[in-house]
Amino acid sequence: MAQTQFNQNLENADRILCFYINETSQIQIVRLRNIPNLKYERVIFPGERLFFEAVPNAVLEIYSCKDGQKNLSIVQLCDRIQVNEESTILNPPNQASLDYICL
Repeated sequence: MAQTQFNQNLENADRILCFYINETSQIQIVRLRNIPNLKYERVIFPGERLFFEAVPNAVLEIYSCKDGQKNLSIVQLCDRIQVNEESTILNPPNQASLDYICL
């Protein structure tokens, strides 16, 4: 299941949509740093997907939890995990390729 978090405290023009997936078998805690007036922390279960908004220079800290201990695993700039929306236009196949498929 994917969670989406929209941070209301960020200026609209500065927001970027980011994506993270916990590909480990461990519970993780994600924290956003480098954003004034905002504290963001979430628990992410194995296989869980997370969409969230942040500013490009925000830092995502990912902590792995094992045996009751929390260890910093990854530090990632949010502009590196930004969701990019690309416009894709499907070109209709030409008649020759349709004839080939139908043979």
